[in-house]
Amino acid sequence: MKAPRILLVCAVEQELAAIAAPQLASLICGVGPVQAGIVLAAHLASNAYDLIINSGIAGGFAPAAPIGSGVVVTAEHYVELGREDGVPLQLPPPAQLQSRCALPVFAQLGSIQALRGPALTSATVTTSETRASELRQRYPGVLCESMEGFALASAAAMAQTPFIELRGISNRVGDRANSGWDLAAGLASTAQLTRAVLQALATGG
Repeated sequence: MKAPRILLVCAVEQELAAIAAPQLASLICGVGPVQAGIVLAAHLASNAYDLIINSGIAGGFAPAAPIGSGVVVTAEHYVELGREDGVPLQLPPPAQLQSRCALPVFAQLGSIQALRGPALTSATVTTSETRASELRQRYPGVLCESMEGFALASAAAMAQTPFIELRGISNRVGDRANSGWDLAAGLASTAQLTRAVLQALATGG
């Protein structure tokens, strides 16, 4: 049987280097939702894959997602898309605003030791406890915040390509002075989770 063609997408070189998976096709998409979405969409216009995996660090919402933990993302929400107060934005029919993207469930990942739940994508890093609290209330059960997930998931969906998002928690979402920033822990958990997922996919779980 032919091995599936997998594309590993990371925002920055340090994430890709930590995972160390030279057997995979890879892409550095850059930081932020606009650049990430454009770079992946452009790449997929002339390249086809059986699966796209986005792996990288993220801020975790305490206490649900502590520093050093790994997250398999089940859904993505784009924080800035819509009204500031979170009330649904009414558009002239048939236009619809899509600020949520559900991610596919892969049965092979059932045995993976990781947190599972929704994530947020924001073009602005949360730096206050006030905003962190507001986001928890607006998105119940949210585990982490990144700057690329929703854009990459959307680009993959447009290309009709299955997509997995994996996050290693490097800091607490909120006041930066008390965020506990630990890049090494975030990269290590990202790499560990990504390798476990690749192994599970290769062996069927």
